[in-house]
Amino acid sequence: MNINRAFKVGVLGFWGLGQAAARILTPK
Repeated sequence: MNINRAFKVGVLGFWGLGQAAARILTPK
């Protein structure tokens, strides 16, 4: 298993969740 790849996927997934939460919590 490639740790570097898993780390990148984890970071992208976490960032994606952050963006989704920001869109839901930020009214426009």
